[in-house]
Amino acid sequence: MNQSQIDCFHLGVKALIVNTEGRVLLLQRNHPVKGMYWDLPGGRLQKGESQMDTLLREVREETGLHHSLDVHPFMTILTNIRISAKDSDFGLIFSVFIIHLSALFSPILSIEHINFEWCTSLEASERLKAQYPNELIEKIACSELTRVM
Repeated sequence: MNQSQIDCFHLGVKALIVNTEGRVLLLQRNHPVKGMYWDLPGGRLQKGESQMDTLLREVREETGLHHSLDVHPFMTILTNIRISAKDSDFGLIFSVFIIHLSALFSPILSIEHINFEWCTSLEASERLKAQYPNELIEKIACSELTRVM
């Protein structure tokens, strides 16, 4: 196999933060290129980090949430998103985790975000559909996100 046949990927870790009412936390951004859009907390792995390290760091940075978290895998998906780099580009894989909160929480937003909202799974899927693959959007829309005790 030659180098031109090899595709490289970045791993993005995202959090579906669900409150005690089963609502999902969405963060709003005003990006200089993309404009205004809703997003899930998260980001890309940094060198030497595990998925969990990245998830907890990004959630803390973007929402202020830092106490013990009830975290479970939700979905991993290969996207058609391409990230430009010097002489190449990279694909993006999302690894999405669900975090169930056991107490009331009001986010403290990072400078990346201008607003937040707690949404039903249907509202969240509608607001996220421009940014995420259909397979993930459908799973969010069809999921009962409240914690099963």
